[in-house]
Amino acid sequence: MNRGTRINPFEIALWAVAAVLTIGGVAAQVWSVSRLGLGGGPSSEGFVAVQVIYTLGPAVVTAGLIAAAVALALRAATVLAARHVASLATEARRAAASEAPTSSEVSEIPSPASGAQQPDPLPFEPQRFRQRQRAVDHSAFKRPAGD
Repeated sequence: MNRGTRINPFEIALWAVAAVLTIGGVAAQVWSVSRLGLGGGPSSEGFVAVQVIYTLGPAVVTAGLIAAAVALALRAATVLAARHVASLATEARRAAASEAPTSSEVSEIPSPASGAQQPDPLPFEPQRFRQRQRAVDHSAFKRPAGD
């Protein structure tokens, strides 16, 4: 299986829970509002169930929307982590390729007859894309000297 397309069962379960809570909460809310409109007072059967569903329906919808937002955030974090790992692997391959000598970099072994020393080749290092850390002045946070 390709590493980029692995299926996370927990993420699928979270998306399913989000869908069930959101759709179920909206459906329960619509049902309870329609039952309240039919009339019938506190003595009718099912009145308590209708009131409970009417009260908890918005909270269930909110929980479903929060679950969907969490699932979306986890997906984004997974994609960002995968991109970071891929960029590190690419950088490592480039660094390994630059360290391997090519045919033009291999110096010839001088013959003892020539007697001339060849200069060492200049080392080539790829640029590092790290920011320099500037020295920060923390003098404003220091205690005054002396009393």
